[in-house]
Amino acid sequence: MATDHTEVVEDVTSVTERVPPTDAGDVLVCGPAMSGKTRMALELLVAAVVETEGRPFYITTAGSATDARARLDARTPEGASLPRPAVIACDGGPAGDEFTRSVDTPGNLTGIASALTEMYDASRRSRRLGSRVLVDNVTALLVATDLEPVYRFMHALTARVADAGGQTIATLDTDGLAGGERPALTGLFDTVVEVRHPDGSDPEYRLHDGDGWHGYLPREERQ
Repeated sequence: MATDHTEVVEDVTSVTERVPPTDAGDVLVCGPAMSGKTRMALELLVAAVVETEGRPFYITTAGSATDARARLDARTPEGASLPRPAVIACDGGPAGDEFTRSVDTPGNLTGIASALTEMYDASRRSRRLGSRVLVDNVTALLVATDLEPVYRFMHALTARVADAGGQTIATLDTDGLAGGERPALTGLFDTVVEVRHPDGSDPEYRLHDGDGWHGYLPREERQ
């Protein structure tokens, strides 16, 4: 990805202002590894959940459910009260309580889908409509299996969540993707946010239909 700063729009802009939680539809945050995608996706997730009073659902392909909740807590504004997150961890760990499920590998798409269906349906019965689902990271699914099953899985997930009045947010590493993988997956999302982190510089982002690169300042660093 380019690092030519002549492309950068000089202002530092809140990503939640340019990607409104209830108006953006499904959102994909993509960019190289270690560019800050998860941090940005979590900020979008929390903003959407706070605004809609839905429940956050977090499918994590790296780390435990405990790690996932810690990452989510770090992005939650002080004083905000969120429902207990429902977490699916692809680490083969213990299932835990009613809001924690585990599958053996990121390639077990059937297991992930079953766990999400079970917890999502329970959340709807408890009147937690407008829930938001984060899939972090779609690339791990591609590493574990092929594009076709991952595409079908993401297509079914986004459609099911949208039908229930919710929103899907996902991250995608762009390093090493095969030729057709990126366009196939980005086509599933209404809004695509591209992130880069040039050496020695702060993260920058742009919308695919936007006006150029913007500086990104995480919520916890804004005063």
